[in-house]
Amino acid sequence: MKKKLILLFFVILIIFGVYYLLSNINYSAPLDKNKALTEILGRTPNLNGKIVISGETEHKGKYMSFLYPKAAKIYYQTVNGQQIEDTGALDYFAYDMQAPRMIFTSEVIAASSIQKILEDSTSVRLRHSQKDLYVESQVTLADGNQGLSFIKTGNDGEISGFFFVHDRYYTVAITGSSMVDMKDLFNKTILSLRLY
Repeated sequence: MKKKLILLFFVILIIFGVYYLLSNINYSAPLDKNKALTEILGRTPNLNGKIVISGETEHKGKYMSFLYPKAAKIYYQTVNGQQIEDTGALDYFAYDMQAPRMIFTSEVIAASSIQKILEDSTSVRLRHSQKDLYVESQVTLADGNQGLSFIKTGNDGEISGFFFVHDRYYTVAITGSSMVDMKDLFNKTILSLRLY
């Protein structure tokens, strides 16, 4: 009988304890999921499931270097699924961006013995011959090297820059769907571009 009374006492104590705890919970204030997760994680949570990569990283090639977005997907030249080195180019680097959609390529090619100026490049001559498609302007790099940039008008967006330094042709080109975004990427690339 004594054991039953002690057991009844503990059951009543547990019932009062649960009642006390439940009566002190504030049901009127909704739980802020973001605030609670921020406190737990120590950072703002990413609840949309998409990882947003920001910032820039540096491409350090053999003949040129520049900054490019960390979110870029780098492309390597391949044949039958095997990565190869472009034997026609001294330096080659390409990547694409998904949002906004853009494709970037850079290349360094040795000039032939008869090519002495930038205008001897077939790419520059092609753009000069199609003045109705391309708008030309001068470009000056931070180190003082000068070159030409061309913006293609019409439906196909393209911005390209050409330089002739140390008997080598340096090219950077961007294609994409948004001219504003392409100009922004081109300007950022040109500001950080170093030719050597």
